[in-house]
Amino acid sequence: MEAMVIRKLVIALVMAVYRILAVRSGQSSSGSIVSPDSMFAFGDSLSDTGNDASAFPGSKPSLHYGQTFFRKFAGRASDGRLLIDFLVLVLSPKLLAQAFGLPFLSPYLQGFNADYRHGVNFAARGATARSTSIVTPFFLSVQVSQMIHFREAVLAAPQATPLLPNSTVFSTALYVIYIGINDFWQNLNNNRMTIQQINSTVVPQLIQTVPKALERLYHDVGARKFLIVTVPAVGCLPVVLSEFGSSSSEDYDASGCLRAFDDVVGSYNARLRALALGFAGKFAQARVFFGDIFAVHKDVIANPELHGFAPSSKLSACCGGGGKLHEAVKQCGVIATPVCESPSSYISWDGIHFTDAFNRVAAASILGSIPSI
Repeated sequence: MEAMVIRKLVIALVMAVYRILAVRSGQSSSGSIVSPDSMFAFGDSLSDTGNDASAFPGSKPSLHYGQTFFRKFAGRASDGRLLIDFLVLVLSPKLLAQAFGLPFLSPYLQGFNADYRHGVNFAARGATARSTSIVTPFFLSVQVSQMIHFREAVLAAPQATPLLPNSTVFSTALYVIYIGINDFWQNLNNNRMTIQQINSTVVPQLIQTVPKALERLYHDVGARKFLIVTVPAVGCLPVVLSEFGSSSSEDYDASGCLRAFDDVVGSYNARLRALALGFAGKFAQARVFFGDIFAVHKDVIANPELHGFAPSSKLSACCGGGGKLHEAVKQCGVIATPVCESPSSYISWDGIHFTDAFNRVAAASILGSIPSI
């Protein structure tokens, strides 16, 4: 009985949040971002809910991952839920029933027990927006091709096929694209490029990838509603601070983040927004929304207590520590790596990925301020 009461209270709370956010975002319930029939997600490990784990089972250390919310490894690079999980939970009442089960959005590669009735997650750990990842073959262009193939399979399937969406969802669904951090990180860490070299050689290629994906989804899938999420503040990531920190205080901003790194990423995000505006202007039926997680990340770092985080841990990882020059972030997921006692007071989970607590704050902030562009 007590469990039933708690469940009802949780559902009531989520619905209340949903209604508040709908009002705050200034959108009506008809055809707006707050009421998609389905969701399709594209991205990297910041959104991957199990594609990498399904494609390459056991290939990555998984100890401690998922411990806060799932109490076990759940295919996510976090101690709990990701941004996409919170978007699914809050954006659409139709998804609430599925959101109280696992996973929130079934990964495309899951196979067994997958439920695609309200959407699919194509995001893959290690993915890049450009077709250059050294970790996975599932680049953004491949994920879009998977989406096109999925639509064709649905249209070819008998009507009312169990666990598949109906054929009308593709024009009414919300398409979430949250990718790009690996285009910076892999070139910094693996290719040993400077942030200036990335700005001059990688960014000009990177800036074209999301608009191309939007056009393919628009023409080949019938997508009309998009949410583009920016690249987070790379200069604030513990792994970047540990590996590429400076002995000069002038290289850091007031919050302790590396200024040059965030200047480049911030400039890229601004250009991405401009191109998204151009896409929306080019195609009259397209509705493009912009989730500025870069701004959220910077704000939380600058004002951690305001958002419920500890100032002392704002630039270090809960699992692995680090965050300072010559103080490396230890690999999370192995027995020898220490894990903090209170993940909810940390922004970073393992040095590059976020905690459940930060993803919750980020989702609420993004959904509460999204304008239609």
